[in-house]
Amino acid sequence: MSVLYWNPTANHFVGGSTMKAQKNQNHSDTPVFNLIPEDQLTRELSPVWHKRFDKAVRHILENIQHPLNWQEVANLCAISPNHFRDMFSQVFNETPGQYLRRMRLKLAVYYLCTEQDLSITEIATESGFSSSQALAKVLRQLLNTSASEIRDRIHQHDEAYIEDLMRFSGHPQKGLSDSMEQAMASDIPVTLKYYPERPVFIHKAAMYSFSKLEKIWKQKRPSSANDRVLVYSWTDLASPDQSTTNSAGYFCDEADANHRISAGLYLSCRVNISGLAGYYATLKSLYLYVLRHGLEPENSAPVIETYHNCDTLYAESIDLSASILVRPAS
Repeated sequence: MSVLYWNPTANHFVGGSTMKAQKNQNHSDTPVFNLIPEDQLTRELSPVWHKRFDKAVRHILENIQHPLNWQEVANLCAISPNHFRDMFSQVFNETPGQYLRRMRLKLAVYYLCTEQDLSITEIATESGFSSSQALAKVLRQLLNTSASEIRDRIHQHDEAYIEDLMRFSGHPQKGLSDSMEQAMASDIPVTLKYYPERPVFIHKAAMYSFSKLEKIWKQKRPSSANDRVLVYSWTDLASPDQSTTNSAGYFCDEADANHRISAGLYLSCRVNISGLAGYYATLKSLYLYVLRHGLEPENSAPVIETYHNCDTLYAESIDLSASILVRPAS
């Protein structure tokens, strides 16, 4: 990871000791790091093969709730089914069938972690499994766990369990146990900047109901607000419970605000991710940076997540900025 603008050892900004207010509230000037494994694996392919695999992956994701005909997918790529299977396996480190199953599993894990109001049967259907029993079988085979255990352990914030869950639902690396998301996250660039107090308009909702947060945001936001902002505390992130809430809203003018994000020094990054494995890898990268560079979170430090492409399908990509209020460790 690289740090910009701040030297924690010298305890001042590189190039000067004056803290300059960052005018841009939504991190549009922060470098965006691509944490999507499929993009990493295909970026050096020839244009022909890149286009073929882009079509294949998009078709798989857009039809994740339906049975897939691999002949049709191969036809999209203008190659035979056997050739498609062999080449896909070489590029993505798993067969097309394994990839589809993991994408469905990834989606199911996402719903289990973030939608406590959905039944297991509803989650199975939304994720492309034929039944809750089919989902249960895959969870037991691949992750050695159950849907109810995932919900319980996530709400208990069992770090070791979450680590294993994210590793096995992330994109596999050839011959390595860590997921690609975990490996790639070590290269996420971060910024450390001073922000003035920032006005926001927010509504509270349960931390583990992202659909409620999205619904509230869509109902309350003005047409000019394109970014969805979540605000919660570092303490809640470390030990959440059933009463823990997120605040969902948008940056706004002072006159329209009902809340203000504290001024201070914020450790931030901006990433493109495509699932919870990338999300958790991003937050962990910030946490590790704090530990390795003489920083610590402010008391009850606010964590701010800004989603810049709120209309994009979850299964495709999410443009996310994450930041936390920190100070040099005393």
